[in-house]
Amino acid sequence: TNWNKNTKLKGLRECGVLPSGLINYLATLGWSPRPGFEVLSTQKLIDEFSLEKVVLSAANFDFEKLKWYNHKHIQITKNDKLAKVLKAINKNSAEVDELKLAEAIALVKERANTVDDLWGLVNYLFFDPKDYDKKSIKKISEGVRKKIVAEIVTRCEIKEKTSGFVQNLKSWGEQTGIGAGQIMMTTRLVLVGRLSGINLQNIVDFIGLKKVSVRAKNFLKTKSD
Repeated sequence: TNWNKNTKLKGLRECGVLPSGLINYLATLGWSPRPGFEVLSTQKLIDEFSLEKVVLSAANFDFEKLKWYNHKHIQITKNDKLAKVLKAINKNSAEVDELKLAEAIALVKERANTVDDLWGLVNYLFFDPKDYDKKSIKKISEGVRKKIVAEIVTRCEIKEKTSGFVQNLKSWGEQTGIGAGQIMMTTRLVLVGRLSGINLQNIVDFIGLKKVSVRAKNFLKTKSD
């Protein structure tokens, strides 16, 4: 079974389960550490273990619980190590610079239950959107949308640094009567292709103004329908 219990797993490693997370989880089957000491290294598990805490009832392998442990171990694993593991199990990340991948992982790791999840959380930081969520596009009138995107392009051309980019866009919106919500939605669609992802300013800082401009120009080519 997989995480959704409807197809077979290739393997725990291929699904992005860290050895430390798996060991931690397996060690607690039929045994419980002290409250507040659930997430433990192998040495800490050895130190904490005692036969007195072993229960007699049969243990059940719970994928949801394994994901919880794996999530916790992802948080305490160094980003450069996570980048190496991700590149080893996900071919789509192979062409990405490892140092930049580690930087991206630092921005999203708190949301990941498996290492493989990380790619879905960072891929838009490396590749331009290929399509855009139509339902989200229709939430903003075409005229307003084009004004916002044109302003994004203009600001990319006149600014030298990314700092304050999003806040300056919102200030421009206040002066022109365009709401912050519309600006944020449009900018996110331009950069991500959908209404998801990390903080917009963090995205701008990561990809840079040149790439922001490219994505904005690509977006202008799309239709509202």
